[in-house]
Amino acid sequence: MKYKHATDILPANLIAQIQKHYHSGAVWIPAPSEHKTAGRKERQERDDLIVKLYENDISMKEISKVAQITEERVRQIIQKAKKNPNPS
Repeated sequence: MKYKHATDILPANLIAQIQKHYHSGAVWIPAPSEHKTAGRKERQERDDLIVKLYENDISMKEISKVAQITEERVRQIIQKAKKNPNPS
């Protein structure tokens, strides 16, 4: 995550309102819940695809290249799927 200076992205009146409640320091603003839900759904779809590729005898090395994640992460996803089979 990159930090942005408030004056570069927020209107002055909003900054003034925030300063009434918080005088100085970093403030984290979470993403709206629909963004979080979309991210989870995309990750789940990716993980499901990884498991299917593995079940079709595609190597972890190849899967990691396609999914652009490390082989260790591929292993973790596959192990999680083995522990918690998803009835589809």
